[in-house]
This record gives sequence, C-alpha cells and structure tokens, in this order.
Amino acid sequence: FQGGRLEFAPDKNDEEKASIENRCLLRSRFDKITIIAGDRFEMGGFANPVTQNIEVSLTYPKQSPFFQHELVHRLMYEHNDFYIGPLGRIFSLAMMPTWWIEGLAEYLTESAGAAETDALERSMALAGNWPSWERLHALYHTDNGVTRRGYVTSGRFLGWIFSQSQEKDLYVIHEQISKKTVTPPFYNAANSWLKHHLGEDGQTLYKQFQVLKKNEWNRYLNGMPSLLSADKALFSKDH
Repeated sequence: FQGGRLEFAPDKNDEEKASIENRCLLRSRFDKITIIAGDRFEMGGFANPVTQNIEVSLTYPKQSPFFQHELVHRLMYEHNDFYIGPLGRIFSLAMMPTWWIEGLAEYLTESAGAAETDALERSMALAGNWPSWERLHALYHTDNGVTRRGYVTSGRFLGWIFSQSQEKDLYVIHEQISKKTVTPPFYNAANSWLKHHLGEDGQTLYKQFQVLKKNEWNRYLNGMPSLLSADKALFSKDH
C-alpha cells in the first residue's frame, strides 16, 4: 500500500494487472495501515472495524491478492464511518449486505485468481447453479465451496452493477448508501440505492445478471472451434 492507493505485486501477469488497474481506486486518509500477523491458528484474514488493523494468520504463505482483499475492507471502513469512529463503522457493516461487502473486495482483487474466478463463473452460468439470493446475504460460517462460489458471484455481480451505473466514484456511492442507512428503512439502504440508480431492486438485478452471463458464456463457447467438426474432416472419405 503506497501513496494512498492499492499497489499490485509482480506475481500477476500483465493482462491481470491491466484488468485490475482499470478499475476504480480506493484511497485512504492514512499513510500506513497496521497488519498483525500470527501463526498459532489457521484462519483467514480480518479487517478489524474497531482498531482498523488487518489481522491475518500466516501458518502458510499468502499471495498478494489475499492481503489486497482485506485492504479493500479496511479502506471501505473509511467510506462508511460517519466520522464518528468505530461505532459508525460497525453500524455501516451491519447495514450493508454481505454480498456488497465481500463483492467489493473480490471485484477489485479477484483473490481467488482470475482464471479460477472465470472458471467458477462459467460453471455456474452454464449449469444454472448460482448461489441463491438468500445465500448471498449469508456467506460466512459455511463450507469453503459455498463461500468461494458466493465470493466469486458477489464480485462479478457487483462489477456488473458498477458497469451499469452512471456514478463510478466509489466514495460517492458509499456516501449515498451511508446516508440511506440513517433514514427508514435503515436495513434496505443498498437496495434503495439500486432502485434509484438502476431502476430495479437487487434480487431482480441478480436474475438479469444470471441471464446475461449465461448468454455471454454460450456465445463464447459457440465461437470456439468444434472438435466434432475437426474429427469429421480428419476422417472423411477424402482422407
């Protein structure tokens, strides 16, 4: 983390870097962010909304996207603290849907890996086994496969939402949503923002996203060379 922006380590190829760096940047008011590392228990990472430290377990080496994912959470707190400290950050977390919180981190970092994210999205799109809308609101404390699919789905879904929105500044978007969390109905702030800016609620948009992705991957597969056609040409009567 340098100069108030996310920096990307050299373990990504040029194509992956370009894909990520073309997205919006999150900026911080802090020059440094504390990372607390331990090796006693196996766990993921945690961006602490009270201390604003990033806490990680290093019982085995972690790649840079792991830290970037937690850094996005940490920077998101600055967008949603109402300038009143920990209480504001905790309140905003309670009001934001899980798919937005984790989706933002995955959209900006693809911590599962770009190829793995594409593969999971393609599988879910073609098989129609996306996580349910209810599951996207409950991604924690479940098995790793469900969590991974939920994180990937949330990231791609939120990325699609941003592509449809005229407002591209994340700070402005979070400020608009934060204001809605202090006016009734408090818990429905993200949905209200979607309705106002995109004309539909989150569940309806999620269904549209699924249809779009299925069509997108079908077009991709239909454009690939057919092994069956190649096989027929190889063993035709003229050969």
